[in-house]
Amino acid sequence: MAAAAQDQQAEGILQGQAMLLGFAGGKLDEARMTKIKKLAADKDYKGFFNELVAATEGSQTLKARVIEGGGNDLAYWAWITVQTRRQGTFVAVRGQTLVNINVVVSDKQSEELVLAASTSLANKVIERLPNKFTIAMPTTAPTATNAPTATNAPTQAGPGATPTKIGPASIPTLVPSVTLVPTATTAK
Repeated sequence: MAAAAQDQQAEGILQGQAMLLGFAGGKLDEARMTKIKKLAADKDYKGFFNELVAATEGSQTLKARVIEGGGNDLAYWAWITVQTRRQGTFVAVRGQTLVNINVVVSDKQSEELVLAASTSLANKVIERLPNKFTIAMPTTAPTATNAPTATNAPTQAGPGATPTKIGPASIPTLVPSVTLVPTATTAK
């Protein structure tokens, strides 16, 4: 999964990182939660991620670190190891832009390989983002009345193939689309 946000909308990425850390066994008591909520509200990304790293100290299944350099102002990496799977979460911070990459892999994948792939993907995402954007959410959630039907469904076809309609039966879950909208900036 990949996500990008700026300014106030970045708080969603930060909240997700704190929740993931809590579910994975990070030490997030009430005092630490109060502190990280304030750091998130203040957009103190370095302080926020350093606090998450501190919450992983002593864990057998969870480790995290802040990485400086590499083209980012900073990056946060957490690696969760449980039974037969591994989960990596990477957040690149450049200015007020956050790009979050979350991956779940088999226990045969190395942390170094997943970190390198996550870093590369985050860099590609950041290169393609407008300098300033907001996330536009649909004003109405998909319903049975506006879901694709056999007559208005998109088509799927390979080269030389006959197009096949994709209808509601082939779409297990309807997820609202998200659009990045470039925001005009004014010169001062």
